[in-house]
Amino acid sequence: MEYQIFADENSIYEMNSKTINFLIPYNYFSSLVKLNWNDILFAIEQGYLNHQSTIEHASLELSSNLENSPQEIMDLVCLTIEEVVKFPHLIYPYINDLAENVSEQKKSETRDKVMYVILNCIFEQKEKLKNPLRLAQLIYAKFDYPESLNEIAGYISIGTDTFLNFPHEPSEEEIILKWSNYLDQEKARFGKEI
Repeated sequence: MEYQIFADENSIYEMNSKTINFLIPYNYFSSLVKLNWNDILFAIEQGYLNHQSTIEHASLELSSNLENSPQEIMDLVCLTIEEVVKFPHLIYPYINDLAENVSEQKKSETRDKVMYVILNCIFEQKEKLKNPLRLAQLIYAKFDYPESLNEIAGYISIGTDTFLNFPHEPSEEEIILKWSNYLDQEKARFGKEI
């Protein structure tokens, strides 16, 4: 059975028993982390950002570095939202080239950065959601069971009476506290400097 949860007018969660997809607004992503083009490409390919986000990101980059912006950014800014909605493939030559220029070190952080944004979004809206811990578990599975989430979502996935990082079956409050600690650590790692 497939259904949708609308936590607010900007974030859409679609889930069934095997998959979950989040569409998160660009301004939410960019308010939490400094995005590079590899992050943008990954988030679009995974369905976490819409294609129009490329125009928003290109516009911000162009406004902060008008004289030294690559041609691909200028070309993206010239696209209209309507063009990108109707023909999303138009953005890929530009963002693929821009993503190639991102350092390997920054590319290696992309999955963790995007996962942090998604889990932060769920955590902030946990009171509005029917089962936020289940959503965290689905993200844990979608990101191939990263160790960094064992304390939040791994306790159910191992299928035994052993609970990772807990001496007993964890309470919801214990998991929420661990989740909050995880978000604090990732904010220190990826958060934007104010």
